[in-house]
Amino acid sequence: MKSGLLRPVRLVFNLLRRRRVWQWGSLVLLNLPLLGLWTQVCAPVLNCHSCPWAVFACPIGVAGHLISWHVFPLYVLGTMLVWGALFGRIVCGWVCPFGLVQDYLHKIPSPKWRLPRWTRYLKYGVLLTSVILVPFFIGLSNRAFFCSLCPVGTLESMLPAVVASGDWAAFLRSWARTLALILILLFGVVAMRSFCKTLCPIGAFLALCNRFSGYSLHYNQDTCSSCELCLAGCPMDVDIAEMENKAGGVTLTASSECILCLNCTRNCHTSGLSWSFWTLVGGGRKR
Repeated sequence: MKSGLLRPVRLVFNLLRRRRVWQWGSLVLLNLPLLGLWTQVCAPVLNCHSCPWAVFACPIGVAGHLISWHVFPLYVLGTMLVWGALFGRIVCGWVCPFGLVQDYLHKIPSPKWRLPRWTRYLKYGVLLTSVILVPFFIGLSNRAFFCSLCPVGTLESMLPAVVASGDWAAFLRSWARTLALILILLFGVVAMRSFCKTLCPIGAFLALCNRFSGYSLHYNQDTCSSCELCLAGCPMDVDIAEMENKAGGVTLTASSECILCLNCTRNCHTSGLSWSFWTLVGGGRKR
């Protein structure tokens, strides 16, 4: 009897451990039209609040507007620091809808590329120039402002509006946005999470927080067999062997590129990898 009562609880618990459940759930939650009043609150993902279905505000859009008025974006910065300190880039792996889009795009059969390491630094340049310097010195009307070419804004705001109105000529007139979206989507087919690695300004900010966030990966060199299955399954091409080692061969901080998707812990067959949240809970490979 007791086992039967616990079965639904176990089912829910097992579902909540699946990353796809969280990704699809966030996709629905971030675009529920009935909750539109929450657009005064920033969510730590690219979620264009120009979209009529948007639930939360996009921190990049809000910050850009405030900076263009020469107002320090204290609210946005504080919100993102709280998210970053608590969770790091886990929102990139478990919450961001555009990350989900890229995960599925990469499943399309095609030649696959691994991006050079230096490309991961491009997103910091995007954050500095396109989100901060361009709005401050030029304004929001310039195409160099991130929101002018944001692929998520095109998918969530522009494309639904065009479909609803039937004005496909408007989609073609916005050729720069359309071209940017097409190129980013195509790039996502051949290079896993290419936008996250190279262009996403939110990913850049949260990457700076990863080192002191609550979620951590633990790497045990003593049990590692150097099979590199962790690297093979990592969507961000994080090489565990290159992560900073602590005493005893254990790494207690996640790489700035790690989105804590936990693919590496599932791939590890020697229990060399595990995770924790403020060292309170954690786990390794599912047996």
